[in-house]
Amino acid sequence: MTDIDFPPPHPDEHSLSIKYPSVYDLQDHANVSLLKRGVARYLIPRNYEKSIKRHQALGSPVVRTLVMNTVGRLSRTGQGFNYRLDYRKSRIEASMNFALKGSVFNEVVHTVGAIPSALVLGDTLLAGSRGVAAPAIALAGIATNLSLVALQRYNRARMIKTVDTELQNGYIFRDDYRNYLGIDSRAVDGYIVDLITQKNNTLPETVFEHPTTESNDLT
Repeated sequence: MTDIDFPPPHPDEHSLSIKYPSVYDLQDHANVSLLKRGVARYLIPRNYEKSIKRHQALGSPVVRTLVMNTVGRLSRTGQGFNYRLDYRKSRIEASMNFALKGSVFNEVVHTVGAIPSALVLGDTLLAGSRGVAAPAIALAGIATNLSLVALQRYNRARMIKTVDTELQNGYIFRDDYRNYLGIDSRAVDGYIVDLITQKNNTLPETVFEHPTTESNDLT
């Protein structure tokens, strides 16, 4: 990983008692349908720290190392869709994109990939076969795909943590940034409007910063 130099949080942060939004604040301010809100609740862990620790205990970091040292090598460093972050975007936007696109794509692929193995295992057990090869191969296929599903949830929790850290440091999405769950600049606008209403005051335009258009390879 390489470090990126971002500008420091705005100096008025403490004097104005500004509460920067969390990723959960933006999730609440997303102006989307109930269906999309439900999808967001499934995809975004309620507590990313607990989610990260849980998946670490399950061995997801080991699986990640194996993946990135094998098939992950086929992807281009700093660019891609389902293995690496897009270096052309800021850290906050690249991380959010990976959380809502790359990790979701991988999770769906491996969830579907486990189905044939589960069917083979079921057929073998129902047929009363005494062979061990077919059940063993089926179990291996199920275990492999489920471990990769867990890896995507681990990666997603890590990306959400990165987004939340960037937000707490005063960085936001570009005005034209959009994603399908509405956790983007529109949610930031909604949050600011609510903040102004609650404080019955106006905030200077420079309270929030737009980060540079570079990002770490965090996957």
